[in-house]
Parts: sequence; structure tokens; C-alpha cells
Amino acid sequence: MASSSTLSPRDKVEGYLTGDAFPPNGASVAAGIAFPTSPTVGDFFLRLDYVPNRLFRFDGRRWIKIEDGVRTNLTPGSQNQTLKSGFINNADANYANSIAWDAIRISSGAYTPAANAQTLSFTLSSKSVVTKTAYNSTYGVQTKLNSKIITNSIGNTSGNISFTVTNALNTNDVLEYTIYANVTYQRQGLSSILGLNADN
Repeated sequence: MASSSTLSPRDKVEGYLTGDAFPPNGASVAAGIAFPTSPTVGDFFLRLDYVPNRLFRFDGRRWIKIEDGVRTNLTPGSQNQTLKSGFINNADANYANSIAWDAIRISSGAYTPAANAQTLSFTLSSKSVVTKTAYNSTYGVQTKLNSKIITNSIGNTSGNISFTVTNALNTNDVLEYTIYANVTYQRQGLSSILGLNADN
């Protein structure tokens, strides 16, 4: 049942990213992907098929939008999507000067790289690839799974660049990688962005 509007409303802060998708009176609210068939004037309803979720209030004739659920948790966490956290937690990188490329088609059997392949070995159980490129701590590897960019962790295996992916790999998937000589990470220190200098 939708929440009633008979409760005393509480003050809500209004502004950028403050919508919590709760009624202004603080009451619990019904939610779903379709409006109730027989609402009462003043009822609230949260539509879950909207992204972000959207809170509506029935005015007697129609459902009026009240607010979107765009408020985020300000404490650290993997799903913290505030602008601040997006900057601080940004792990994206810009790559330049490619020096090696290869693609691996996933199969259930053992992988045998072609003679001219950049891949030295691939182990499906550990999802790890050892390349023929000599390890250099400044190099970066961009990985794609079926043409979609995925993350990886780079390592040094017997002097060669290696990397491991965490995504599930299925038969006939294509794991593609490019090794770049220049990598610039988008995350930077605030002082670097603002050009701050210590007082002398």
C-alpha cells in the first residue's frame, strides 16, 4: 500500500544529488514497476523501472513526479558514485604508443600460441597470460573481452609482461590485449590539478 500523506512532513534538504526517493513525510513507501490501480489522493509510489528510481505522488487525477533517487552514500565503498569519489577512485588510463597486440580465442582445450603470436602462454584456470614482451614497469596493458574493455592486473613472469583478468572466460570468447609504452593514469593528486605550491 502506498504511504499516506496525513503524517506531518519533515524538512528535506533540496539540491544537487539530494534526492533519496523517500516521501517528504518520512513514511515508508510502496514500490513496483506499475502504479497501484486504486490509489488515494496523496499516496506516494516509488517506480523501480525508472533509472534512477523515481518517486511519484497521486494528486487525484495523475501521478506527479516528486524526485529521483540520486542520493549516494558518502562513505567509502565500491558503489560510491559521487563526483568526488569518481575523481578519487578513477582507475582509467590513457594509452599511447602500442608495441604489441594479440588475441586469444578461448577454448576448452589447452592453448597453443601460433609461432608469430605475442602470447607466450595462456592458462584458462588462472586467467593469466604471459607475453613475449620484456617487462618494463612503465608499460601498460589494455585488455578487451569480446571487444569490451576489462580490467587486469599486470605482473612480471620470468622477465616478461604478464597479466591476469578477473572476468569469467567462456568458450569462444575473444580475449584481446594491447601493450603500450606510455600510460597516463587519469587519477591525479588534487595539488597537481590545482598547481598548489608550498609556502616558502
